[in-house]
Amino acid sequence: KRKRQRGEKKEWVLSQRSSADESRSAAQFEAYYKAQLVGRVVAEEAEFAEMMATLRRALPVTLRVTAEPGLASRLEAELVGLAAEVETEGAGRASRLEWIEHGWRLGAGRNEIRKIAANAALLAWLKTHEEAGTITRQEAVSMVPPLFLDAGPGERVLDACAAPGSKTSQLVQAVDAERFASAATLEATLASLEASHVVLANDERLARAHTLVHRLKRHGSPCWLATQCDARSLPNIYPGRRRPKQHLLFDKILCDVPCSSDGTLRKTPLLLARWKCASGHALHALQLAIARRAAQLLAPGGRLVYSTCSLNPVENEAVVARLVAEDASLKVVDASDRLPRLKRRRGLDTWTVFSDADDGLLKEHSAAGGRTKLRPTLFPLGDADDPDRAVRDQLLHCMRFLPHDDDTGAFFVAVLERAAPATATP
Repeated sequence: KRKRQRGEKKEWVLSQRSSADESRSAAQFEAYYKAQLVGRVVAEEAEFAEMMATLRRALPVTLRVTAEPGLASRLEAELVGLAAEVETEGAGRASRLEWIEHGWRLGAGRNEIRKIAANAALLAWLKTHEEAGTITRQEAVSMVPPLFLDAGPGERVLDACAAPGSKTSQLVQAVDAERFASAATLEATLASLEASHVVLANDERLARAHTLVHRLKRHGSPCWLATQCDARSLPNIYPGRRRPKQHLLFDKILCDVPCSSDGTLRKTPLLLARWKCASGHALHALQLAIARRAAQLLAPGGRLVYSTCSLNPVENEAVVARLVAEDASLKVVDASDRLPRLKRRRGLDTWTVFSDADDGLLKEHSAAGGRTKLRPTLFPLGDADDPDRAVRDQLLHCMRFLPHDDDTGAFFVAVLERAAPATATP
């Protein structure tokens, strides 16, 4: 009896401690992003409160119809009909995403749809067509980075951190556009094989790479291959049997790096209970190393898209700033004229570096603050590193997608291009 009582007391103490930790993490999260975003990315505290309220709501189900055009039209009509039949039961009306072709949103979250018995037919339809590869369930903002990469037929594309593969499937569909634009025929498949375009999809973890392969095989395209490798040490590839002097360079590279994922709280709310400043600090070095290696593999005139599903500037602008400062041939591109219906905010050219204080609050640091264990690359560039503000001004071209702008998760995207070699004048 005493042993049982001690066990119950221990469980109660742990539950109280866990609840206190969760409350502390939530308060720290809100204080951190209020300091970073208010007056810089969001206009005032009232808008920040709106953003936080959106983060607490379930994320609507979104998907892309990936079938060939004739079948896609039929599937979209079926989706609209199924959603309308159970609209009053909680699934909500199906509506198009205005900024991407064949993108759709349902008016409810995944769990909301699952718990309503009347939605069984809709759920069965979603499952069947996802397994067939004719639709891809994907968070709306997750569809954004491949659109800005703008890959196309004839290009060599690298997806450095590809799993689980939803973005990679967009890239495959883009480079193999001729085959996806018509019914799959033997002639179209052979043409894809003969073309030079290919998507190299890489992921570090073997289990995730298996998931990636399984997802890509659903689409039936021959122009991709998968590798399992640490993206920080992607090897040089020498095409052909004879080793040429120059290794393979890629025309387009997607660098959707591992991150703290705090922009996905609507989908994974339990992340908030574990949120700490230290998470972003620890990931920064990994992200910068992956981005550096990806940049080394980018061809002159090529484009690299760096993205995360994090709100944190030390995982976003801090990485881009160092990448551009170290390589003068890389520039952040102003993509504000692309996808005009897609709402976005500009990037930050300065931010504050905090660490976790013992009392659960935030401790502010400065680059000139004396002895610190924090990496110098976490901090904004100063006048000594960027005397004419050439890099800091480019950071304003980075894009932040906030949840309350279009009922999505949060995302960060930076479009970088490498200068093409100068052409000789006659």
